[in-house]
Amino acid sequence: MDDGNLIPVRMLNEYTYCPRLAHLEWVQGEWRENLDTIEGTIAHRRVDQPGGQLDQEKLELRESLQVRSVSMSSATLGITGKMDVVEVANGEVMPIEFKKSRCPESGPYPADKIQVAAQALILRDNGYPVQRGSIYYVGSKIRVEVALTDDLVSSTLSTIEAMKNMGDTDTPPPPLQDSPKCPRCSLVTICLPDETNLLRSIPEAVEEVSSIRRLVPHADDKNALYLTEAGTTLGKSGERLVVKERQTVLHEVRIREIDHVSIFGNIQVTTQALQTLAEHNIPITYFSSGGWFHAFTLGTMNKNVVLRQAQYRTAQDPGESLKAAREIIHGKILNCRTLLRRNGRAVPPEILRDLKALATKAKDARDLTSLLGIEGAAAHAYFSQFPAMLRSDAVDFEWVSRNRRPPKDPVNALLSLGYALLTKQMTVTLFAIGLDPFMGLMHQPKYGKPALALDLIEEFRPLIVDSTVITAINTHEIEPKHFVTRGGSTALTSIGRKIFIGAIERRLSSEITHPLFGYRVSYRRILEIQARLLGRRLLEEISAYPSFTTR
Repeated sequence: MDDGNLIPVRMLNEYTYCPRLAHLEWVQGEWRENLDTIEGTIAHRRVDQPGGQLDQEKLELRESLQVRSVSMSSATLGITGKMDVVEVANGEVMPIEFKKSRCPESGPYPADKIQVAAQALILRDNGYPVQRGSIYYVGSKIRVEVALTDDLVSSTLSTIEAMKNMGDTDTPPPPLQDSPKCPRCSLVTICLPDETNLLRSIPEAVEEVSSIRRLVPHADDKNALYLTEAGTTLGKSGERLVVKERQTVLHEVRIREIDHVSIFGNIQVTTQALQTLAEHNIPITYFSSGGWFHAFTLGTMNKNVVLRQAQYRTAQDPGESLKAAREIIHGKILNCRTLLRRNGRAVPPEILRDLKALATKAKDARDLTSLLGIEGAAAHAYFSQFPAMLRSDAVDFEWVSRNRRPPKDPVNALLSLGYALLTKQMTVTLFAIGLDPFMGLMHQPKYGKPALALDLIEEFRPLIVDSTVITAINTHEIEPKHFVTRGGSTALTSIGRKIFIGAIERRLSSEITHPLFGYRVSYRRILEIQARLLGRRLLEEISAYPSFTTR
């Protein structure tokens, strides 16, 4: 058997604990740190350092020996693993597994017994005399022996076979139901157990609010770093990124505190900073000085090739891609209508009726062409009333129509920059979860165009960008002095761009109650949840993509 197809012994522990967790880690290549995994790494620091030599020919000559960090495989069993400690005493060999947790009063966890039994079977298959294994629980500071009984061997072999069968399937096992294991799982924000179970329980996307456990953090604990001053340089010093102008330090930030870096215009990045960001898999996005999203750099892509394969299959199937596109446009039109109802002055009732009718019509669109026609009609009706959402004395922010490339007035300049920032945020999110931002379901693939990111931001354009533009103008946070017009093109000044970027970041960090799941999370976190729900749909775990619509 190819070594690349051998099952890591640790995965047998994960499978016994939760089959879905094992699939996400082994088949899809997902991983995320949390406090428990970090503490586990700390508990293993000593035994992870190789020490000693396991010499089969000299076993009988040694009264006692301990060898640390022993890697060994069994092609017969189809498993491989690294044993924390292998102990030799009186000619008998025993694997010892270290666990950071406390030992239950009833004895070792079944998953731990399976893991140490698999290690013992590997040793046996390599010719070592093994009758038992041992588990050392760091939290309790006790060592518990595990006899290699016929029942335990049978359970271990059955688990190996189940793992092999699971490895041949792209769709993970269903999530655990309301399990107490979920809250402390490091992959809970990737798995979305309660959200997936809710959506699996109904044939179509749910529309009623259902209160479920909030297992995902309400907000991201990392922030974006924006660089907008031309002539500055981004470098590295120790564990910090340093922004300099010549030899003057303008700003410092810890690398572990940032999610991604956004660079506007003529700014240099040192090789050391670029390599460090790549090693930490922190993307850099590049914009023109006017705010056009140009490119990005990234260390390595998410390993979840299974998800991307499902994405490509769906994108190449007009019927399947249309299903998701209809939900996205349905949600976008309803959100535009909601924004007009909340902020518009004297919006004609027929406009609101038309938008509601168009949203309903979008869900029944026969093909992509007719869907885009419906979306265009809704956009025309919505933007015709955009001035009604601006303060009545905002004469310097006159609105004629939506225009771009380049924007010809201040409002359109704000909208264009806002949409570019939102596209950037979604592109970074898609890369992080393993989807390909450039293969869309609605927007057609084009060189350098993040088509899937453009798909998924549609329902958030009014809620995040349009809402921020309206608030910034109506509160005088953005004023006419923050714009410059040349040759019929309007752009934000450097100061204006900083102010507006700050406003967008505040909006992304603001918390709202999720309309489907009933818990409060930030818009930034909701972007990730929606992208992961699309992934659940692509892998056919749920029957429909649930668009995000606020009330």
